[in-house]
Amino acid sequence: ASQQAAGDACRVRFSARGGVGGVAATGGTVGSGYVAQLKRVRSVGKLGTLWFTDNQFLSNSVWRFSGVWNSGAGLPAHLSMPQSVQLPSSLVGFNNQVERLEFLGDVLITGSHAMSSGLIRTGGGTTAVNGSLSLEGGTIDITGGSLDIADDFTMYNDTPANSHYAAQLFVRSSATNTTHRRYGAEVHVGGRWTMSQSSVVYAYCHSTDGAVPYFKAGSLVMNPTTRFDATSSGYSKLNGPAPATSGSSAGYGASHGGRGGGARRNPKVYDSRRKPVMPGSGGSTASGGGVVILDVDGLMEMNGLVHAQGNIAPTSTHRGSAGGSVYLSAGKFVSTNGVITARGGAGHKNYPGTGGGGRVAIWADVFGETNVTIHVTGGNMGTDSDAYAPEDGTIYWHQKTGMTLFIR
Repeated sequence: ASQQAAGDACRVRFSARGGVGGVAATGGTVGSGYVAQLKRVRSVGKLGTLWFTDNQFLSNSVWRFSGVWNSGAGLPAHLSMPQSVQLPSSLVGFNNQVERLEFLGDVLITGSHAMSSGLIRTGGGTTAVNGSLSLEGGTIDITGGSLDIADDFTMYNDTPANSHYAAQLFVRSSATNTTHRRYGAEVHVGGRWTMSQSSVVYAYCHSTDGAVPYFKAGSLVMNPTTRFDATSSGYSKLNGPAPATSGSSAGYGASHGGRGGGARRNPKVYDSRRKPVMPGSGGSTASGGGVVILDVDGLMEMNGLVHAQGNIAPTSTHRGSAGGSVYLSAGKFVSTNGVITARGGAGHKNYPGTGGGGRVAIWADVFGETNVTIHVTGGNMGTDSDAYAPEDGTIYWHQKTGMTLFIR
């Protein structure tokens, strides 16, 4: 790790790295006293620890961190970082004892998501960036709570030839049944949110509670090859308002906007076709499609992909899960080659039952050039002997000043 005060020649550098080899190594400890919980990152060795007696090293105007910090007990409920923070090829983790993590200025994260570079936020709470956030490769991963960015949020790949350097944001919903919160996790961007060069946002619902993530921005630009991805991130297998059946061969797939098919038809559909906000129900072995809610005050330029489909590849004993929800709201909606999918999941030929389609709704004050492909079909039929095909989901367009178009 390294720390440097702005305008100050003093520089302190610490290093207690684990070794490099065929077997994952373990980092050492800097400081004495509290030892943070070790954490394994994929096949990388367990993290070491960084410890100081107070927050003196966090109080200067420029702070650079190029190691791994997994925080644990002993940190304050409100932790403030300095005016400018850079995380070059680093991983920083904070647990739920830090209720509010606040960056007082701009934040820059660089690196490769293959090496788990970025900021990990677990256990809910608020992560606030009072300036802009630039994610140049690497990963931000939040579970519950909110990520609040006062200014612009930029996601891109500074090494376009290598997909491992594409920026990634994981947003995982926590349960809301026993709380006052409306959403399982939230991202708020006060300025312009720009996604380019294969950057991805992964949106996860709570698998049994059904809590969903929510995304809010002043404006949003999705360039080609970027995507919001909620594929199979809805209700888990056999969960939800209208899940697939298991066991008996005379079963059916899961429903949402359209009824699941099979030897008989799933009797139920649910959710609003005008403002869909619920996940797809689970199949017999796979999760339903998740939910992507994008609420944009100004321009939404959607030239990437938005996925909320059910399972893609069936197993040998699988009945399909249902498609999820995509709900887009903007001041002005523009798309020249965007794609939205909320398809139902496929079944398998040995077990009749395919998932029903999901729901898509697009609201805008003004529609500009709009050339977007939308898929809400039911899943591919698992066998020609299915008595009932799955039903398609619903598509709803609404111009807030007048026009409404509803497609089954």
